[in-house]
Amino acid sequence: MLPFSGDVQSTAHNVEASKTEPDKNTYLILQGLHGADPNYNYGTHFLFQGHETGQRDAAGNVQGYITRINLDADGPHPVTLLATADSVGNHLPTIDGSTWYPWAQRLLFTSENGDKGGVWQATPDYPSMVDDLSGIFGRGGYEGIQADPQCC
Repeated sequence: MLPFSGDVQSTAHNVEASKTEPDKNTYLILQGLHGADPNYNYGTHFLFQGHETGQRDAAGNVQGYITRINLDADGPHPVTLLATADSVGNHLPTIDGSTWYPWAQRLLFTSENGDKGGVWQATPDYPSMVDDLSGIFGRGGYEGIQADPQCC
């Protein structure tokens, strides 16, 4: 969303564009990922993003979502919507950060939504299977996440 031409910022009026990108994205080189077009080669260079803003559900909660930017793709295939809900159908929360967890071959996404925040894992392919890991990590305001390179 862009401000109107000539709009002026003030303490009572914010003209900055609404942003959806999280604090941290994840760049990966992966082979054989799919998208909505089964006949298209999506390439090997990707930027994965969880989004901090989105549409509101019936209860007024902002819904998050996960996208994959296909860096090798042509005009009609630049972005793939990977997920808007987890594997049991719950809407994703707004997402603040992500990282690649190579030992499980999963992306980890965090949400800083207090008692509704936590960590979710997602497969990188389309459609992404997303699992809520609150049974492992608990609930909390997780701003970001980083995998230990010495692990496993």
